[in-house]
Amino acid sequence: MSLFNTYQQTDAQVCMTLSGLAYAPDQPYLESLLSQPHAPYATGNNWQLVWYATNQANLMYMVQHQDDPQRYIIAIRGTVWSDLTDIVEDLDVYNTTPWMNGHISNGIFKGIKSLSSLRPGNNGMSLAEYLQYISSNSQGNLNITITGHSLGGALAGAYALLLKTTISNAAVNWSVYTFAAPSVGDQDFVQYFNQVFNQANAQAFRIYSNKDLVPFAFAGLADVMSNDIPVETAEWLKRLLGLTLAFVRSELSTVYVQTGGLNQVICLDNATHPVLPAAPLPPPPVTKLRFYQEWFAYQHGHNTYLALLGTAQLPVFPTLPAYTQAQLTAR
Repeated sequence: MSLFNTYQQTDAQVCMTLSGLAYAPDQPYLESLLSQPHAPYATGNNWQLVWYATNQANLMYMVQHQDDPQRYIIAIRGTVWSDLTDIVEDLDVYNTTPWMNGHISNGIFKGIKSLSSLRPGNNGMSLAEYLQYISSNSQGNLNITITGHSLGGALAGAYALLLKTTISNAAVNWSVYTFAAPSVGDQDFVQYFNQVFNQANAQAFRIYSNKDLVPFAFAGLADVMSNDIPVETAEWLKRLLGLTLAFVRSELSTVYVQTGGLNQVICLDNATHPVLPAAPLPPPPVTKLRFYQEWFAYQHGHNTYLALLGTAQLPVFPTLPAYTQAQLTAR
């Protein structure tokens, strides 16, 4: 990876790959993909898992570059959302909590508390404690990147802010790469976030697709229907979805704002030359809600983002029970 103070496509490819790998069913499966010697993924065979923890709600892991041991990337798992209702419920956006000079959604606040409590095997060091330890014993500057897709991207930005403001070592370069992340806080929070992550040793980059609905929640909901996001719909369905979006906007107690300053927001175009979906989709204008949900999932999927970034897609992950029975026991 390269310079921290500018957006790099190769950095985004590696970070999106690691964000996608956070959806792997378990730690052994994740490690097997990281260590494949001839895999086509942007991560290559260059990263080693050094910290991994999960609970029922959240998962987070950290890898270290094998040729540059001062390089670390933290990836946070997202959520597979099928429609806007899932996002509203997961983020609890109708209620907010004071945090970091502003207000963030209750769901993100709870997620940050959950991430902060994660410990490998429930008795190891938390990630913040581990980073404090390695930064205190480092012989040079550490380069730490935090990344995530979807809910993982929303959490990655907020968690990066927490780490940046609590790790007591100036010899750390920080970067944040979020993908398909919804907005999480109000103007005061975003102003503080942009201030912290707009420095020579701390930068944040928000990457989104112009046909993915999730990044438009909840700061840009007014633009969704007029731009056929994620897909053109029949007129009756457009009216129904428009009423749903209008209701969500009317119930919000906070005006949500997206993060990112000049040169920190990267829009991927999946409208002009869209990437091919893994399976055929119903042609637009779609006439059924389930067709709309299929397009929603395609536009938001981590493999769609990998294709838009021009890098190899990940395999379809097995479910945990199937993987455990058929493969894990054979190791």
